[in-house]
Amino acid sequence: MPLSKNTEKYLRSLSQKKFRQLYNKFIGEGDKLVKEILLNQRIKIEILLALEEWYEENEQLVKNRPFKVEIISSKELKKI
Repeated sequence: MPLSKNTEKYLRSLSQKKFRQLYNKFIGEGDKLVKEILLNQRIKIEILLALEEWYEENEQLVKNRPFKVEIISSKELKKI
């Protein structure tokens, strides 16, 4: 299911410091950083957006976790 326009807008807004501070959220990008965040139990994850290939390789890291996981296309990833 494609990302909603509101979700895309929200995620793009987090590229600006004022919105990261307002929502008290940030986006972690890249294989290494995302894996470190997943291994750190103190960081609360709201949603994990992943390419299908990444998800298949790292399914054990996200299995049975309390956050939402969405598989997105590379086109959607570029939008945000």
